[in-house]
Amino acid sequence: MALGQSEIEREVLQPSKRPEIQKAIAHQDWIKLHADTNLDVINSVPFRKFVLFVRSQLPEDKFLTTMNNLKFPLPTNSITKSIFVKLSKLFDGRNPAFNYQFHNTGERDDWEWYRQEVLDEPNLWSQKAWRFFQTEINSVLVVDMPANPDPTDKYPQPYSYFVPIGDVISYAVNDRNKCMDWIIYRNGGRIIVIDDFSYRTFASEDGRLGMMLSDNAHGLGYCPAKFLWNEPLSLGCPDVKESPLSKKLSDLDWYLFKSLGVKHLDTYASYPIYSAYEEECDYMDKDGDVCHKGHLQKPDGKYLTDSMGNLVPCPLCHGKKQLAGAGSFISVPIPAEGQPDLRKPVDITTIDRESLDYNIGELERLEVNIINGCVGVDNTILNETSLADKQVDATFESKDSVLNRIKKGFEEIQEWHDATCCRLRYGSAFISANVNYGNEFYTLTPEVLQARYANAKQNGASEAELDAIRQQLIETQYRHNPTMLQRMIILDDLEPLRHKTFDQVQRMRADGLVPDEVAVLKTDFMSFIDRFERENDNILEFGTSIPYSEKIKNIYNTLLSYAKQRTVPSLT
Repeated sequence: MALGQSEIEREVLQPSKRPEIQKAIAHQDWIKLHADTNLDVINSVPFRKFVLFVRSQLPEDKFLTTMNNLKFPLPTNSITKSIFVKLSKLFDGRNPAFNYQFHNTGERDDWEWYRQEVLDEPNLWSQKAWRFFQTEINSVLVVDMPANPDPTDKYPQPYSYFVPIGDVISYAVNDRNKCMDWIIYRNGGRIIVIDDFSYRTFASEDGRLGMMLSDNAHGLGYCPAKFLWNEPLSLGCPDVKESPLSKKLSDLDWYLFKSLGVKHLDTYASYPIYSAYEEECDYMDKDGDVCHKGHLQKPDGKYLTDSMGNLVPCPLCHGKKQLAGAGSFISVPIPAEGQPDLRKPVDITTIDRESLDYNIGELERLEVNIINGCVGVDNTILNETSLADKQVDATFESKDSVLNRIKKGFEEIQEWHDATCCRLRYGSAFISANVNYGNEFYTLTPEVLQARYANAKQNGASEAELDAIRQQLIETQYRHNPTMLQRMIILDDLEPLRHKTFDQVQRMRADGLVPDEVAVLKTDFMSFIDRFERENDNILEFGTSIPYSEKIKNIYNTLLSYAKQRTVPSLT
């Protein structure tokens, strides 16, 4: 609905969504404490609460030492970074599909250019949106129109940006489609109002709504603004969004506290405590001040202090070098007369090794638990190659389920965004948009797949099973290099007896099961490929105008003719 002037003024002065916005900001601040390396978190409420918690758990001297060990970036930053790196595999699906329907190919071709070159897809989602997802999950995505469009482009030029929830004044969400009915937010010294009819810009005068600066209809029939993320933290407050970290924020606080304790223990382990009996000191200065337990004492029994009120140390005791190296020194009173002397003259108190080992082990357990809860897979076996296939599959199926849940949210927001941009740019020439990041992800590492392939060969798996594992291995190994991936697929289709070793081929040839030229081609396959490419063309470029099956057949027959020209009495 189109907001009236009085409604806008009322929302600016008394926002109806202020409680929801404050809850969202508070939740994000807690996330930022552990996921954002910006030092501004030191001024946040969650950081101050954490400091109060630490103070409540420790005596004052231990609290001061612990806070001195608190350095930025925090230890939890590396954990959350690892979590989001693993979750970012949702943008690395094996079979993504982006389908945009137009009434003619001209608009379709223009859209493919526009979304990649102007809107910067897919980087818009895998980089910019992903950063907002990590620390600004309650942000709003807005599709806008430029005030000064490029006159060389015959189409309108929509663009998009993210509005942090802290800049939002108020909004209304449509319960049916989860899009905004309207939104009001600050942009510099201006107030922006977007509804299902137009974009409006107002001046901001001491926090109040000023004069209207612009009013541009968009003609969409709905508000071009939508929350980046779709999953609520709770049913009671659906506008506060749930992050992958949300359910582990308390555990991250506890991990941070425990990590500071381990640092404190490490200090004691590195610098032991030395103790020795107190030494008699007969120092006396010209004013009659004498040494008493390392500090100067006046004749009247009061301690001598400096201008700052600090006790003045005895120059004789203070000047003595008590340690030959790093550590702490404690003076122990000499036993009174008649008491047994059971101490060593000089003693060293070292760290309790069991306590240190327990705390380090507990810290590692907490890290695994946090990552497992957020990613859906135990971090300790991500690259395990000795597990049974079923155990590996079950482990990575857990991770795939988490990735599928997150990728659905990104598919939804990208599909809405792309459709909105297309409607603004092409109008009725646009039909529909469908975005699918794929349903298979590269969660199995090349090492795991290589081990699985070797195990399958050893156990006598069928050619079809070996083909499937080998194809998955090639696609995973070269997924970031499309040219090499295509080359490796062609080489795999050309190589004869690709699942057999040289020794197996030798025995098969001796038994008459394999022709000589096939055995020769197998043993010197890459040299024949090099010769083919010297005499013809790169195997990627060769035969591009004929069906793929014909291309493979022609290349293979040529390779086989090379092998026939070579006389090899036996394999060596």
